Amino acid sequence: YTFNKLTDKFFARMKWPPVNMVETFYAEEGMESAIVMVLYKELYWRHVYARLSMQMTMSDRKLSWENYCDLMEYFLDEELSGEESNRLVLPNQWLWDMLDEFVYQFQSYHSWRLKTARQLANDRKNAEAAARKDQALGDANNEEAARQIE
Repeated sequence: YTFNKLTDKFFARMKWPPVNMVETFYAEEGMESAIVMVLYKELYWRHVYARLSMQMTMSDRKLSWENYCDLMEYFLDEELSGEESNRLVLPNQWLWDMLDEFVYQFQSYHSWRLKTARQLANDRKNAEAAARKDQALGDANNEEAARQIE
């Protein structure tokens, strides 16, 4: 089975195993590696965006964005260190896909934030208008009640 076929078969409509479960597995096998987890999370979030984007929460978007920042930081640190030993070598297509997804996530995250901020501002404006209307109705009812008492 290829990676995509396994995903289609077992995770077509759900998220992959949680990161902490994968971390536990690698720890139990004595194969802990920060970059392995960052790469797993990159694939995890790519899967979520591709197949489950309507189920994403703000927390998901934030975690995904933070992982891409971690990934880019790792590659920049590795490049700036100048060390050639133990350098992670990935296929150019995968590197391009990660950079493309980083830019997409940046745009998507900030568009979502802007849309949410506008919606909150609109909701606040509507709530204030409703409160003013309720206050005006209350004032009118109080005046009517005062007239009836006289």
